[in-house]
Amino acid sequence: MEERRRLESWKEIAAYVHRSEKTCRRFVKELGMPVHRLEDSPKARVFAYQDELDLWLKENQEKADNHKGKTRSSRPLSVGLLIGLGCAAIILFGYGLVKLLSPHREIVSASGSSPTLAVLYFDNKSEDKNLDFWRYALPELLITDISQSKYVRVVTGEQLLTCLRKLGLAEAQ
Repeated sequence: MEERRRLESWKEIAAYVHRSEKTCRRFVKELGMPVHRLEDSPKARVFAYQDELDLWLKENQEKADNHKGKTRSSRPLSVGLLIGLGCAAIILFGYGLVKLLSPHREIVSASGSSPTLAVLYFDNKSEDKNLDFWRYALPELLITDISQSKYVRVVTGEQLLTCLRKLGLAEAQ
């Protein structure tokens, strides 16, 4: 009696049918390729007989050749990608439309340059000596923030102090 030639692993089976191991596993699930397991466990070792594979290839050659390598999970990814790109295009179009149709507003004074703003020192109405520090700190914080605007020019604390000294108001409450 002639002994049947047996392939002992996915690697041997894939080499015999000239496909990848992943494709062979997919052929087993989707096209019924005759691959056996030593036990009924999905982790058990696999084997296949060459004569069974030859017969299966002869009967399913056309199906195997036409079988697409795409998996089901790749479709939702491509659909999701198309939806995402469509949303991005709509958002960009809307942003461009808003920019195109919105009027450009610029703050310019009558002389053609930006208006100038001076922030004066605050008055401590509570008469609490612990809060006197904020009399000078708050204007400095406001000057720092407002000076970042491109529409308003702010007089610095040093320039303000120079002007107040010239007017004799540097020590005024």
